[in-house]
Parts: sequence; structure tokens; C-alpha cells
Amino acid sequence: GEQLCVAMALQTAARVVADLPGAAQAYRSRRVASPAVAAAPAGRKYGVVTSAAFGAGPRLEHPARTAVPRVARRGLQHQRSTATVAQAAAGAAAEEVPSTVRNWRLYVFACIWILYSIYYITRGSFTYSAPALRADLNLSMTDIGRITSIFPLMYGMSKFASGVLADFLGARAILAIGLIASGVVNLVFASQSSLAMLALLWGANGFFQGFGSPACAKLLTAWYPAKQRGRWWAAWTTSNNFGGFLIPILAGALVKFYGWRAAMAVPGVIGIVAGVVALIAIRDKPTVRGARVASTTWG
Repeated sequence: GEQLCVAMALQTAARVVADLPGAAQAYRSRRVASPAVAAAPAGRKYGVVTSAAFGAGPRLEHPARTAVPRVARRGLQHQRSTATVAQAAAGAAAEEVPSTVRNWRLYVFACIWILYSIYYITRGSFTYSAPALRADLNLSMTDIGRITSIFPLMYGMSKFASGVLADFLGARAILAIGLIASGVVNLVFASQSSLAMLALLWGANGFFQGFGSPACAKLLTAWYPAKQRGRWWAAWTTSNNFGGFLIPILAGALVKFYGWRAAMAVPGVIGIVAGVVALIAIRDKPTVRGARVASTTWG
């Protein structure tokens, strides 16, 4: 019984193989006789074509390809390739055009790095003047806490406000205003002895201190390409560490030789001078021979 089943299966397979050429010929005959093939214009290369890979019979190209003559398709492909080359050339030119901008990058970075470190000098002046201030004005630690507690609240509120203002006034103006205002507050703070006035003035200092970070962030975004922005941003964040390193030395020396009022006033003067420098030295966006470079160049 098993041998009989095997023999019948072999016979069936042999018949299928023998019928394959006839089935293929019948399929090709049906394609030739189809209305689409009959309607194709004679001599058109994009209608019915022959291909050795598909046997001797004709075949139809894809409808999306037959809708456009081959010559037109080649023209479109040429236009696309030309556009691609033009875009690549434009991108290369965009990187080559602002050569003077690249020379300004280190200069602008040095400016915002130094200026933001001065923000921390004016900010930290009270921290290292507080012991002498407390002894001179006979204040308690609770009083010192009242003065300092308002600072972070105002600082956080001003970050949002200064970011919005930077979009309207420009990052350079906001950076300079914050430095000058903080410096003025430090000078007025050094002349006061009332607990209420000291707390109010230090809260105002906290508000103007919040102008620095959003302004510097906007300048970094405008001046440096996206693929390099991480390294420049990381380098900029070291400026607050430098300011935090410098102020204990400066304030400590001033307190020792001139008292806490000088330790508050001198950083204030430094902040005012730095704000004026910011207005003169920094530009909000890169320029090439007086023409503003589009921000998309750096995005």
C-alpha cells in the first residue's frame, strides 16, 4: 500500500512538471490579449516591453512609470540630483561664509564667561560679609536668615521674566541690565543698617541676578551651531565656579581691611562696570561684514 501511494505521488508530480511550460505560455497569451496591452501605442518604450528575464513574451511596466515618458523621468531625476548637489553646495557655503563669525566666537564666549562669573561675585558678597555685618549691626542668626530667605524666591521668579524680556529686548541688554542693577543694589545695601531695608534690597538683588542665565543661554544658542552647543555650554557653566572661587578671597580681604560695607560695595562697582562692558562688547547675533547671518545657519 505504501509503495502504491509513493508511485501515485511521483506520477502526479511528473504531470505537474510536464504542464508547467504550457501554463506559462497560456499566461503570456492572456497578458498579450489584455485590453491594457492592446491599447498601448505601438513603438512606445514605456508601454509593452520585452525582457529576456521574463521570457520571450511582452510585459507591462508599472502604471506609475507608464504615466510619465522615460525622457521626462530622466529629466526629473536630473533635476533632483542637481537640487541635491545645490543644497550640499549651499550647506558648505553656509559653513564657509561666516569666517569672521568663527573668529568672534571665542571673543563672545570669553565675554559671557567673565560676565556671568561677575554675577556670582555680586551674589556671593553678602555670604562672606554676613559675619562682620551681624557683629556690626548686632543682628541675630534669625535676622540673617530673614535677609537671605527672600533671595532664592525672587531669583526663581526673575528667571522666567528675564527670559521673556530677552526675546523682546535682546540678550545683551538683559545681561547688562542685570549686572548694572545688581551692582547698584550692592552699593545701596552697603549704605543701609535697617533690617527691613537689607532684606528688601537683597530680594531685589536676587531678582536681578536671575537675568544672567537666560541671557547667556540665548547668546549661546545664537552664536554656536547645534552640533557644538553642548561643549560650549559645558564650558560656560564653569564660570559660576570661578566666580564662587574668587569672591571668598576678595570679600574676605575687603572685610579684613575695610569692613563689610566695602566688601559689598566693591563687587557692586565691578558689576556696574561689567554691565557697561556688556552693552559695548557683545552682539546678540553673528554678523558678517555688517549683514546678519540667518539663525538657520547655526540651527
